[in-house]
Amino acid sequence: MSETPEITCFSLYEEINAEQNVAAVTTQISTHYLFNWSITAIPIEGGDFELYLNSECTDSDAPGNLKNQLEGKFNISVANVLPNVSGELEVGSTRIYEKVPREVLTNNTTNIFLYLFVEKSMGQKVPLKKDHPMKLSIGGKKFEVSKTTIEKCFSRLKRDFELSSETPMSSELVKLCEETLERKAHEIPFGIVNLNVGGTVFQTTKATLTRFDGMFKTMLDNGITVKINEIDTLFIDRSPKHFDLILNFMRDGDVEFPENSREIREIRREAQYYLLGGLVEACEQFFVAVDVP
Repeated sequence: MSETPEITCFSLYEEINAEQNVAAVTTQISTHYLFNWSITAIPIEGGDFELYLNSECTDSDAPGNLKNQLEGKFNISVANVLPNVSGELEVGSTRIYEKVPREVLTNNTTNIFLYLFVEKSMGQKVPLKKDHPMKLSIGGKKFEVSKTTIEKCFSRLKRDFELSSETPMSSELVKLCEETLERKAHEIPFGIVNLNVGGTVFQTTKATLTRFDGMFKTMLDNGITVKINEIDTLFIDRSPKHFDLILNFMRDGDVEFPENSREIREIRREAQYYLLGGLVEACEQFFVAVDVP
């Protein structure tokens, strides 16, 4: 059985209000594991509804014995106002709620959550969907973390992961993405940039390098030609001694200066070369604070 369920969130608000209790309404909610899944709401006495979970094989030409083979479990919940219901998956219709108050389904804030744990579909065992470790590169350092850990609580990492994981919903969007990728094939992929500064390689993102006005923003935003070798590395003919600090300034907008005034002069000189006015100003302010010419 799939360890990670297929999860669908939907509402019957518009369909039920449109029918005004005259007839049953069926809403297509998803297509998973070679089956279409839908929910049917049938009016009953008193204005309430029965709810049925429907499954239908997507391959109309498949042999009948295969189209009727579906094994697994479901879990469904209606907002937080009704108890969760679990049961065995069946081909056709399965009654999941005998009575759902009308005011629940006609409330535009009511969300219904369907969890599908499918073991077999059309005679074929469904591969396990395991929570495999994900590889992260943070400032060039490699980390492994599970998707579950990333999604455990809200964070910028969770937000970026969810946005980047969105699946295109139509072939037109897929085509548009492919055209965009083709048009930007000459650009640095995925926003990752390797910088070879005087023989030392640093790794960062295009977003970091373009955060402040300066040499890197000018190069990357305006398409100025730079030397890029086969592994997408920008070569900068400067000393790497203080570049880690300079890179942290572009990431965070602030840095901890060393106590050595000579080193701060060196940092100021590098900041001037990279046209980072904010860092040059920070160096000047440090000299004023300690009364150093």
